[in-house]
Parts: sequence; C-alpha cells; structure tokens
Amino acid sequence: MEFGILKEVTILFAVAIVIVFICSKIRLPAIIGFLFTGIVLGPHGIALLDSAHEIELLAEIGIIFLLFTIGIELSITELIRMKKPVFLGGGLQVGFSTLIVFIIAYLCSYSFGTSLVMGFLVSLSSTAIVLKIFQSNNSMDSPHGRLSLSLLIFQDLIIVPMVLIIPFLSGTSENSLTEVGSLLVNLALIVVFFFLARKVIPAVLRTIMIATHNKEILLFSILVICLGIAFVTSSVGLSLSLGAFLAGLLISESEYSTSSLEGVLPFRDVFTSLFFISVGMLFNLHFAVAHIGTLLLIALCMILIKIVATVISILCLRYPLRPAIIVGFSLAQVGEFSFILSKAALDVTLLTETQYQYFLGASILTMICTPFLIDWAPSFALWCNRFIDSKNIDDDEATITNELTDHLVIIGYGLGGKYLTQAARAVNIPYTIIEMNPETVRNLSKKGERVHYGDATQHTILENASLHKARVLAIVISDMIAVRRIVEIVHKEYPSVRIIARTRYLKEIEVLKSLGANEVIAEDFESSIEVFSNVLSKYYVPVNDIYDIIASIRKDYYDALRLDNIESVTTSSKELDVLQASHKVISVRVKPNSALCGVSIQESGLRAQYGINIIAIRRDESVLSNIDGTTLLQEGDIVYLFGDKVNLERNMQYFQG
Repeated sequence: MEFGILKEVTILFAVAIVIVFICSKIRLPAIIGFLFTGIVLGPHGIALLDSAHEIELLAEIGIIFLLFTIGIELSITELIRMKKPVFLGGGLQVGFSTLIVFIIAYLCSYSFGTSLVMGFLVSLSSTAIVLKIFQSNNSMDSPHGRLSLSLLIFQDLIIVPMVLIIPFLSGTSENSLTEVGSLLVNLALIVVFFFLARKVIPAVLRTIMIATHNKEILLFSILVICLGIAFVTSSVGLSLSLGAFLAGLLISESEYSTSSLEGVLPFRDVFTSLFFISVGMLFNLHFAVAHIGTLLLIALCMILIKIVATVISILCLRYPLRPAIIVGFSLAQVGEFSFILSKAALDVTLLTETQYQYFLGASILTMICTPFLIDWAPSFALWCNRFIDSKNIDDDEATITNELTDHLVIIGYGLGGKYLTQAARAVNIPYTIIEMNPETVRNLSKKGERVHYGDATQHTILENASLHKARVLAIVISDMIAVRRIVEIVHKEYPSVRIIARTRYLKEIEVLKSLGANEVIAEDFESSIEVFSNVLSKYYVPVNDIYDIIASIRKDYYDALRLDNIESVTTSSKELDVLQASHKVISVRVKPNSALCGVSIQESGLRAQYGINIIAIRRDESVLSNIDGTTLLQEGDIVYLFGDKVNLERNMQYFQG
C-alpha cells in the first residue's frame, strides 16, 4: 500500500513544529512560520514534497472550515444588519483598488485587458489570513473586525463576475452569455435553497439529537452540511468559502451552534495551517532572490494602494478615521483567490509568465507582512487621530448634550452598552452614548437617545459629550487599544470623572489601572465567579457563605492590584487606600414588605451588629441627612449605607420584600 501523502504530511508537520517554535521565540506570528515551512519544503525550496496538489486540496478544506466557523459566530440577523458595509463598503473598496491599479498599469503601456486584470488581482484580500489573526486576537467583535469581515464577504462574491470577465477581456470567450445565464439561474436557486434551509436545517439537527442523543452523529451531520453546501456553491461557479460561510449562517440559527463550533475548531486549526503552508509552496525562492528589489517595490505599491483605497471606502461609510486605518492595514495584502484569477489570466495570455511570477512573489510578500501591519495599525491610527478632530454625523442626527451635568457617559453600544443604558434609564440616571457605527447612531437618534457619533479616542468627541461635567465614564467596547487610549486621555484631561472599564482578560486590569481607570471589570474573572457560585449553590452551600467567598476573592484580587504601589504614598494615603479597598458607599431601596419597613435605624441593628452606617435617606424628592437612631425607615426609601463590603453584600436581604 502506498502511503506517500501520509509520509509527506508527517514531514511537513514535523518541520512546521520546528519553524513555528523558532518564530515564537523571536516573537513572530505562527502564520509566518507556516509560510516559511511551505517555502522551505516546496518545489522551489528543497523540494521535499511531491504531493503538492493533494496538500492544496487539504488546504481548501481548511478555508472551508475557517469560513464555516465565522458564519456560525455571526448570524443571519447580524449579516442583514451589515448589508451596507458589505455591499457599499465592499463595492467601493474593490472599485477604488481596481481603478487605481488600472490607471497606473495603463499609463505604463499595458493593454486594457491586462491593466484591468491587474486591478482585479490587487483588489482582493486574504480572508484566511485576516480572519485567522482576528480570531486569535479576539478582534472579530471590534468595529474594525466587523468592517473587515464585511469587505471580505463582498470580495468572495465579486470573484465570480471577475472570473467570467477574463475570457471577454482576452477575446477567447465563445459561449460566455450562456455561461452567465446559467450562473444567474443557479445563483437564484442557491438563494431560494438558503432561505428554505434556514428553517429546515435547525429542525433536522434537533430531530437527530432527540432521536439519537449521539454527539458523533451530530458532528457528522454538521460536517455533511458544511462540505455539502460548499460543494454545491462551487458547482455553480461560486467559491467554496462562500458556501461554507452560508452553511455556518444556517447552523447559527440552531441551538446546536455552540456544539457545532466546538466540534469543528480542531479540524479548522489543522487544515488552515495547511493552507498557509500551501501558499508558501508557491513562492519561487530563486526568482525572488534574483529580483528581490523589484518584488519589494511592487509589494510596497500594492500595500499602499490597498490601504488608501480601503481607508477612503470606510470613510465614505462615515466611519471615523481610526477604524478606517486599521481596516486598511488589515486588508493590505493580496488574497488567495487572486492566485486563482492570475492562473486564469495566464492561461488566456492576459499575463505573461514573467508578470505572473512577479505578481506571485510580491503577493506572498504582502501576506508575510500582514501580521506586522495588523499589529502596527492601532498605534499608527491613534497617532494619526491626534492630528484631526472628528465631527458628529449631522446636527439633526445626534442629540447635543451640553445641558447634562453629573451624568453617565457610555462608550460603545454593543450588548453591554445596551444593557447599561436600559439600567440607567430605569433608575433615572442621565446618560449619553458615544458610538462610531453610523447606522447605530441614526437608529438611536430616531428613538430620541442622547448619542454622539465619533471615535472616543479623540478629545473633541469626549468634550461634545460634556465629559467635563460627567460623574462616571463607562467604557464597554472590545478594542483594547482604544480602551487604553481613552482611559489615558480621560485620566489626564478629566481627573474628576470616575472611569469604569470592561476588559476580557485579567492581564489587562493592571495595565488599565496604571493608566488611570478607577474600576476594571474582567469578563473572564466575573464569569468564572458566576460559574462557581452556581456550582456551590447546587451543593446547597449557604447563600451568605457564597457571598463571603465571592467578596473575599474579589477583594483579594482587585485590591492586590490597587495596592501594588502602596510604598510610594504617605501613611495617611495608605490608610485611606486600605479603607477604600475594604469599604464602600452604596444605595439600597427599602422594598415593599421588607423587615425594615416602619423600623427605626437603632432597632434595625445594622450598626451595632454589622458595622453598617446609614448616612442619608432619600424619601420622595427630598434627602434626609439629619437623621438619628429614632428615624423610621419607610417603604420606598433609598438608604445610603457605608460599611465593609462583605457585610454590605451579606445583609442585602434585609431590604428585600
């Protein structure tokens, strides 16, 4: 039995382990290691691999799984909401890139067809590389992550007409009109099938699980759906990756989407790595060494053209400059589908062999630069932001909030921002929102919300939200580079404002604290607390004991960060920091039927037994500050308490009905 492909894949993975390990030691991304693995082992390196075609097929499966997981993590509803950046933004980006390259090539005396094809090749970006880096950086939910995904989706769609146009440009097409008509009919059938399957597939998966309760069968069913839809779209002339993305969207409508994602992730990581290796195998090392100067110049021109075209496109969607620059840097490489187009153009003599090799070498160089460009983009965008001031969309599309004082400023209107505004509205806290998605701003403005459009890393936007009069700033966005910059600006310019920031990871807490954040909430830390508190409750651990454990853990962790630099302050400041760390002031409403209704402060025993002091009472529209032990508590009173955090948490039940 012949095991050639097995032997070569084993060698390939073994070499990849060594190269990726070396890259990690010198702080290079793993993608660079995989590309170098392909260059070293490929036909233009030491030529150790003979099954290049089989490896390319395995790499295609990696692209399928990558786009499938992206579709699952998105949703059909979210995709519909993204229609403007997908079609308008994507159309502008492809159009501007193609036009710029076409003009340059045509002025360099290339033919009309060759110039247009060169524009097509440069306009496309690498879905696999960009989304892989964004997923590893947890940037998919950021504004630039969503915008990049929108433009990449359009590029996957536009590849079809580009392929059809190439025979026309070369004059070799004979039955192109028939092919176009057949494609349109098949595309219409795909659309109808997609909307029918949206209801059918979740029901089928539900039936399978109810009938079998077998995860293996569920996983195989999901793989069949993913690969099957990808095959169908490929059969009618669309890309495999687009079909996989549509399959992921369909699965996202099912309650088994999380299980699907967990089952596919190992396949995705392995096969996607093969894709990057297969791209490296295309790189002609001998040609690159002989023409390195020209290749570097071409690659630099490609990157600059794509950055300029993408930034202009995003600005046309009325997004701020910072996300536009980050998206421009992220999509600055030439994509994998450009290799397919370039091969088709070579076959019909629109490109010569030399032109093809120049394009191939320069394109892979742009791919190699991508991880570094994505890393540099946020810092460069913030640097550019310091020289400009953003403005609101329109005076009639954002409510001016100069009249607000002592209010809450919320940065970001994602899920966290939405819940925060609902809570603020429920308790009559005045607030305003800063959001950089223009569609979201328009929708909020129509609902009468106080909202400002713009990038909160800019001083002008913060000033327009009357931050100098605000009490609290809540930062609930996913872009950690932006969060750091906002905290730094606000701490310096508005020292009286209390800064509360959200982060995903514990390691960010110390950084944000050092920049000036008063409170930092770590999602993974708080979610882990929620998990273990639920687990303990299932073992009938007393609720107040659970509260004690939670308070102790929070105190141990957060206070440890707060007191890192305690030696550099005076004794009185030390004592104040310790007091603030262990004590706080909170407000509690006396609920109907509470045990404290009609009870005097002295009779409540809060101070004598628990060391909790009632410092004021808000009753109706007045505040009672001149209180003593004989003051009676009434239903509906808002009581301001000062005391130890643990005791406050433990005794909340006295105020409940």
